[in-house]
Amino acid sequence: MDETTIREAIMDDVQELVRMNILFNGSSDSAEAMAARMTDPLRVETVIVAENDGRVVGFAALRIVACVLYPTPHAELTELYVKEEYRQRGIGRQLVNYFEKQAMEKGAESLMVQTGLDNQPALSLYRKMGFADYDITLQKSLNK
Repeated sequence: MDETTIREAIMDDVQELVRMNILFNGSSDSAEAMAARMTDPLRVETVIVAENDGRVVGFAALRIVACVLYPTPHAELTELYVKEEYRQRGIGRQLVNYFEKQAMEKGAESLMVQTGLDNQPALSLYRKMGFADYDITLQKSLNK
């Protein structure tokens, strides 16, 4: 099995991140728009990639946000995607473990993740890694 490296995303990764985001989220965002958000000094999200044999094969995103009403920051794994042909190799677990360590280093005491109720592979991974049902998330579209 090839070795996988987990690292913070760089500008050279943007094109591949856009391709994977289309597969994952159905996004039609441009590389330029994504690159602008990645370099925004006010961004609160960090993107990491999984690289296998020189190819980016997965990504994850983490938010660590200081809280006004709580003494510790809020940590949330906001995205996790591994290309289908690289699944079941522990790459998703490596991405989550990387962020768990980062969240702890930055003072967070817990890590939250949100996924679809019907996303059984993700739910299985998260539960195997010690995540448990916590709350319910509601959404309201703000589009007119």
